[in-house]
Amino acid sequence: RAQRGAPCHGAPSPRAMAPGGRIGGGCGGIGCGGCCGGGSLVRRRGLRIAAKSVWPRIQAIGVALAFTLLPTDAVTSGGLPRYVLCPDEPAFPTVTLAGGTLTVFAASLVKRWNRGLLLHAPVLWDDNAGWTPHLPCQDCPRPSRPFEEVLPEITFLEARRLSRMSPEEHASIEKRGERLRRYAKCFGRPLPEGTQVGCRLGANTNATITEGTLLRFSNGELLHDFAQCLVDSRVVRQWKRTQKAPRRLTLDLVVATPEDRDRRGRDGTLAEGAPDGDMPTVRLQLCRVDRPWQQAAFCTMPLHRLDRLERELPWAMDDWLAYHLDFLGFDQGDVYDVDGSFAPILARRNRGRRKKGQGKVAYHGHWPKRLSQAMAALSAKHPGCTETWAYAHCLANHRALSRWVVILHSPDEYLGPGGNNLTRTLHKIAVDHHGDDPVGLFYVKNKQWALGGPAAHYDPANRGAVLRAARSRDRVVRYGYALLDPGICLCAGPHTCHRESTDVRHIFVQDIPPESLVMHHYVEMLERDRGSCEHFADEPCDVENDPSASRLTSAFLEFLRSSGAPGVDGQDEGQAVGEREHG
Repeated sequence: RAQRGAPCHGAPSPRAMAPGGRIGGGCGGIGCGGCCGGGSLVRRRGLRIAAKSVWPRIQAIGVALAFTLLPTDAVTSGGLPRYVLCPDEPAFPTVTLAGGTLTVFAASLVKRWNRGLLLHAPVLWDDNAGWTPHLPCQDCPRPSRPFEEVLPEITFLEARRLSRMSPEEHASIEKRGERLRRYAKCFGRPLPEGTQVGCRLGANTNATITEGTLLRFSNGELLHDFAQCLVDSRVVRQWKRTQKAPRRLTLDLVVATPEDRDRRGRDGTLAEGAPDGDMPTVRLQLCRVDRPWQQAAFCTMPLHRLDRLERELPWAMDDWLAYHLDFLGFDQGDVYDVDGSFAPILARRNRGRRKKGQGKVAYHGHWPKRLSQAMAALSAKHPGCTETWAYAHCLANHRALSRWVVILHSPDEYLGPGGNNLTRTLHKIAVDHHGDDPVGLFYVKNKQWALGGPAAHYDPANRGAVLRAARSRDRVVRYGYALLDPGICLCAGPHTCHRESTDVRHIFVQDIPPESLVMHHYVEMLERDRGSCEHFADEPCDVENDPSASRLTSAFLEFLRSSGAPGVDGQDEGQAVGEREHG
């Protein structure tokens, strides 16, 4: 580890990333409060134990037993209660702040790798100055010029990197704009410099405020602010002693700009001096999570026009959900959409024959409208505008719900664990990469599949049509996807985790070999995308001897047959359509 023996910190900061390497720095891990830093001396209950050569082996055996024998709650949250924003609230909580509106659109209260019970809440500040769409740039320090200014000048290579468009599409400004609009992201203004945050439990405005931290993530792909603060340790000790953590908790998030503090004569921090009930405050209603920790969840980008997808490929969404939630065993899938077009698909899934233990869907319909009217207006023209806001919402919630999160952008992506066994794959990853500085980001490579190839069979009316139709892939297995620990990765773009803008600390990142975990990306799933595999790779997608696709397809179709799913080969087509429509 780099920076051995670094001091413990109460709350983990997001840490800088570098692909494919070990990045050291600080102790924000499970060692805080126990052993810290992973140095030559291990501190535990005041004793100093020399780290002999046998000690790492003992540690490895202990961690493996912990992950195997202990409940996840004991490993992840120390037995403390977990909270998220109550789902029965009709709208996200807001407050008027500095001439605009501050919205807390997700919140979790949980102990993960941090020392205590930590509130983590992504916030959106709409100061009425206007939002603008920009094309994202993952490696840029700041966003590009607004979309309409960049569109006429963007080169074919830049456009192809974003959208896999053809030279013919790029040559037409109308087609170029239609293709690229889906990828533009919304940028507004961050909270004013010097803004402070704090927390207080209960509805008593005279209660003591616990000082918090405002985290900022700003680069060419996104601009997000997050509020964090630790709950008063005395309250936590009382909960542990009495084992009576409330089912519903009121927590005030106090947010004060420099202007607010000057107006009220407060020149210090929020935690100094007497409590002040006159500061701008967002009242959060948090509900206790009583179900066990989930192993893994996935989250989508905001989808749109799924009715068009179903007209071309009637079973595409049913297959995609069944594959990940029922066949692989994801505990939860968070699906976001722009226009409500996922609602009938979810209703059909809920009517179908489902077995106990199958994964559930958390549906976030009309996602941009839930954030703000400005976001909704922009998303009508730029449907990917709120993508990174969906990922911030997803990661904040799953800090208190799930051990792992995978970002599955859309239904042309299928995760492929080794042996089609997700549980075994994630268990091995957890054991192999344990430590006081836990890995926050695992890079997952992807195979891009083109339509056609040996034994390819294109029949949109049958189940597994997307998988059956592609038997030829790109020559290069590329990076592009991420397995995330939401306890460490606080802010993510479509393909990576981001560090805080002013942070100097780091996290660990690792590559996952494709034989352990790989993403199958069926880039030519839709008719409009025919040829895009070659356009993106700039070479023929002609690798035809990869058996992974046929194995995946065969195993999934056999699962569908054994579970009595409609629409599989050998079933009368009329009967299949009737069952699909009526559940």
